[in-house]
Amino acid sequence: MGTWVSGPNRVLAKTLDSARSALRAAALHARGGLFDGPARERLAIIDDALRTAPLREILASPAGRARVTAHERRQAAKARAPLYRIAWDCASAASAIEDLEPEAITALLRSEVLPRLEAWRQFELACLLEVANVLTTATGATCALDASFTASRPAARIGDLEVWWQRAIRSRPDANLDEGERKAASLAASLGVTAGTARADLTIERAGRVLAIVECKWFGDESSVPGAILDACAQIVGYARDASWKQGEDPDAILSRSFIALARRGAAPFRAAHGPIGCVGLDDLGGAALQPWANSILAA
Repeated sequence: MGTWVSGPNRVLAKTLDSARSALRAAALHARGGLFDGPARERLAIIDDALRTAPLREILASPAGRARVTAHERRQAAKARAPLYRIAWDCASAASAIEDLEPEAITALLRSEVLPRLEAWRQFELACLLEVANVLTTATGATCALDASFTASRPAARIGDLEVWWQRAIRSRPDANLDEGERKAASLAASLGVTAGTARADLTIERAGRVLAIVECKWFGDESSVPGAILDACAQIVGYARDASWKQGEDPDAILSRSFIALARRGAAPFRAAHGPIGCVGLDDLGGAALQPWANSILAA
């Protein structure tokens, strides 16, 4: 194997050190977000590896501060130990990603580097990206995406518009609830349960004003469509009433710009930017189907 500062060992140490730097930045940015836990778990594994004496020695030496050369990468690629070949593969992939090579970015997104998400989360994020995309097209503005997907800040900014994921919406005071809502809250309280803060799947806002709400429903079978619509309508009406009370406007105005996103629409009609509320299915996402809806947001 030679000395600890051999080419293959330098490739291994420098690759792990680069991964640690990237994960530290990711963990800091993703704090409280969707990828917070996975980033910290992987950071702990890399920290443990870099505490080993040989790797500490390499990184503390002048050789550890120098850039890895092409010759050293070739040495790692030809090494018998699989660990060095894996390090070479990772170093090559990282270099391609830094150069924004399309094939490398595609491979990254298809790999298990990113944490696996439940299907319903994937559906919500797909809807979020679709909303951000159509608003970007409608406004001509650049979309600034916050890929940490935390509820504490907008997931996307497009000009003066913001798209929030799992946005907390403050409930109306008891005096502004109708009799049915007060009765439901009273019954729950009698069983030791108090209502928490409601969280809408997606909200589109401008300067703190909720313009539209998107409620996403993921399910496996088309027979679930009616039940999903009933659940979504009850939820989105509550969100709209809470938001409109704070904003001092008619909840119907918010609902007319909102839509329910379903895994499958079945017999439910496609509707965007017209009617009392919109309705779209997964198959409707992509293309220009939501452009009329995006135009209605700009006019709000």
